[in-house]
Amino acid sequence: MSKNLDNLEIYQLAKKTGKVIEKAGGFSFIELLVSLGIIIIVIVVAISIYVYTLGGQQKSTVAANLQQDGQYLLSMIAKDIRNNRVDYNSYTTPISNPVYTLYLVDDSSPTYTYYAYRYNALQSRVENCREKSGSQCQDNDFKPVSMTDVKVSRFEFYIEPVTDPFTSEMTIVTLPRVTSILELYSEKERFGEKRLHLQETVPQRVEEKR
Repeated sequence: MSKNLDNLEIYQLAKKTGKVIEKAGGFSFIELLVSLGIIIIVIVVAISIYVYTLGGQQKSTVAANLQQDGQYLLSMIAKDIRNNRVDYNSYTTPISNPVYTLYLVDDSSPTYTYYAYRYNALQSRVENCREKSGSQCQDNDFKPVSMTDVKVSRFEFYIEPVTDPFTSEMTIVTLPRVTSILELYSEKERFGEKRLHLQETVPQRVEEKR
């Protein structure tokens, strides 16, 4: 009897051990689903962090390009305004502001030299005509101003006074000044469109016709 009990105890012990081994031998379906869910959450969080970081870097690059191109264009226009005169003969006076083409002239020599800047809305870009000798700038004289993946959504000028202050009819001479308004955006922006608005008022330095 004792021998049989010993065998029974051994059998029961083996049976219990087998159950333990069976439980430890693999994962249940629910455990696999939980593990898979945790892995997916970790992956999604990692991708979100990467996209956010990439977007921040791109926004910084776009903002820098916009600022650089915008300041370059306005500084070029300002230089031409200071070194030349507003060409009132190219406008119907009094000028109706805003205008979308800026005409300038250097009349310091018998052969006049002409400059112009204009907004090409169809191409979303700025075009200029520089150092055109002897005659005013025509359509085929304009060339696009080079910019780095930048488009222009607004480019206009406000000219004051609206009539030529150097004509004989004017008793008080007010030096012309030009306000340039420029709005840019990047054509490669993928993480929310970034626009840059710039404005600058520049007086011309030429006080009278030479």
